Amino acid sequence: MRDGGCRFPGCRNHRWVDAHHIQHWVDGGRTRRDNLVLLCSAHHRLVHEGGFKVSGDATNLRFARPDGSIIVAAPMACSTRAPLPTAKTPRAPPMLPPDYNWAIGAALPRVA
Repeated sequence: MRDGGCRFPGCRNHRWVDAHHIQHWVDGGRTRRDNLVLLCSAHHRLVHEGGFKVSGDATNLRFARPDGSIIVAAPMACSTRAPLPTAKTPRAPPMLPPDYNWAIGAALPRVA
């Protein structure tokens, strides 16, 4: 699986994710895997209602704040995301604690 959870930089959420069109369908974006990215409900709302932007393609995404500054991913606790549960793994992977300081800093506009 390509995404494994929310792709917003620093987000570790694997549940309650939505497929988001990178190029909106109104602007000619197709509903194909290479034009979709998984975002958790909170980050999906930031993109649609909070002025945040997603650009690039499914493997090379860029996220920007409403002021246009690029959001850089926070360091992850491990190099890969935990796998999603399948028929072979009946239990859900353990959730990592959220990095609230980073998440709040990423959502706030930069002050010069």
